Amino acid sequence: MATFKNEFSWSLSRNELFHYCPRKYFYNYYEYWDGWLWNAPPLKKKIYQLKKMSALDMWLGDVVHRCIKFSILHKDKEAPFLLDSLQKRLAHDLALSFKNAQGPIQAKNLLLIEHYKGLPVDEHYWFEKGASLLKTYLQSTWYEHLKTIPANQFIYVDADDIKSMQFDVNGLRVYAIPDLCFYNQDGQLVLIDWKTGKERHTELSPQLKIYALRLQLVDGIIPSDKSIQAYTHYIQTGTDVGRLIEEADIDEAYAIIATGKQQMLALLEDEAENKPKPMACFEKTEDATKCAICPFQEICN
Repeated sequence: MATFKNEFSWSLSRNELFHYCPRKYFYNYYEYWDGWLWNAPPLKKKIYQLKKMSALDMWLGDVVHRCIKFSILHKDKEAPFLLDSLQKRLAHDLALSFKNAQGPIQAKNLLLIEHYKGLPVDEHYWFEKGASLLKTYLQSTWYEHLKTIPANQFIYVDADDIKSMQFDVNGLRVYAIPDLCFYNQDGQLVLIDWKTGKERHTELSPQLKIYALRLQLVDGIIPSDKSIQAYTHYIQTGTDVGRLIEEADIDEAYAIIATGKQQMLALLEDEAENKPKPMACFEKTEDATKCAICPFQEICN
């Protein structure tokens, strides 16, 4: 039987966490390992449980993403049905998370960090925020446009299984898959990255460049041969940020991955075994505001 190992891989979210707080990165990608085992040390079990938690903003974004995906795959479902489904999912998840926070913590069960920490959760606020995001999307030109695209013209629609996300970049396992990729009525390829948070980019994002790299390596779609429009769509404002993919964007995607890999490997004691250096080498962030909602705060302090 093959040994289950913690193998090194790369993703943009992993790269961003590495720079956000190296100590949180250490807990999230290394110290949790084997915490699911029945005979794991209590602290390791605790770290694994904390790793599996989600913050309210991330959870809401995920639920809205799933509603958008459903609307694309089920074009016959109208806005009232989609909004009602969203509200039911939000109510179900919030109630489940609150319940799970009352009993023994189970890593496989939904548990929001705010419920775990006993922080006040204004359910009405989150219901309204979720409804506002979905309503804004349903009023967007993308919603109407996507209803006209035949199913066979979609390449990716928010695939969420871990195996489908991975691809090889010069021997490195990379995780990245577009939220949406399809051929429009003019035969142009369109890449979209949905964002439910605040606007972060004023030009083509690194994420879209990495998606374009995936299209080239996995799907054989090369920017010099095929026009690829790529946009980050900020749902809150209805803003699209992007442009046509250029060959230079592919080069930059390679560079982003290579630089991130080098920086992460520098904190490994044994690259072949993906064994990290001691925890002290992974410095804590100096920004205390990042700690307030960090799931690892209680053990980090």
